[in-house]
Amino acid sequence: MNKTPQAIDFKHVALITNQHKELAASTQDRVLAWLTKKNIGVSQIAFNAEEFTDPLPDLVIAIGGDGTMLHASRFAAPYNIPLVGINRGSLGFLADISPDTLEQDLESIFSGHGSEEQRLILHARLHKENKLVSEGTALNDVVLKHDNSGRMMHFNTQVNDAHLNTHYGDGIIIATPTGSTAYALSCGGPILSPALPVISLTPICPHTLSDRPIVVPSSSSIELTLHKRTEVADVSLDGLDLGTLENNMRLVINASEHGLRLIHPPHYNYYAVLRSKLHWGQQQSR
Repeated sequence: MNKTPQAIDFKHVALITNQHKELAASTQDRVLAWLTKKNIGVSQIAFNAEEFTDPLPDLVIAIGGDGTMLHASRFAAPYNIPLVGINRGSLGFLADISPDTLEQDLESIFSGHGSEEQRLILHARLHKENKLVSEGTALNDVVLKHDNSGRMMHFNTQVNDAHLNTHYGDGIIIATPTGSTAYALSCGGPILSPALPVISLTPICPHTLSDRPIVVPSSSSIELTLHKRTEVADVSLDGLDLGTLENNMRLVINASEHGLRLIHPPHYNYYAVLRSKLHWGQQQSR
């Protein structure tokens, strides 16, 4: 027996808008008008802000592209606040509400007809002589690359304290299922359903053809260290700099204790998104 959907009591909403996106401002105005009509409190979070202002919202709405969603996730996930994305970017894997159906989709979500899923987030820590140097989280991926793009690097991977491989190439991408359709995909990594509790390790331009991507359980602890032939490498989280990995340091990556609560409109289907965004089944024009 199906349950009757229950309206969700979102009393206060935070808006994060990428004003550099075309028509984002007009879309924000439409969202503000809809929320005001529903007597819902609104806070507008500056794009360069680093933290919420009081009071904490019940929902975050991001207006922009997938980069805006990555940015908004860093606000929402630590507080277990759900996130909704309105697409004003070029791709829209994560921001899946179209401006064409904006008010209709918001009405559906607020009346309890949307769907919610939990997305895995990675927690990365840089250690030097057992001291924590820096840490951060990533919804898409943690990337280790040589600080000099013209040179290959030599590094080691461990999974749960067991040696996995010694790599020689341009680096490696540690990706969540969400990030499997981003940088990792362009490097030959597998597409992973976001429902899977797994992490993928995808080498970047490996010098050895047998150095292939591997998928491990999300409960795994992944450790990266540099071989003595490579002195330094850069670490980034969703494209943002975390710091530098040196010979006497370790980069440790685990699943974060905080996942991301992502809310979709009722018509959302992950496989339909894949077909649309990756142009599957579409005849190529000659």
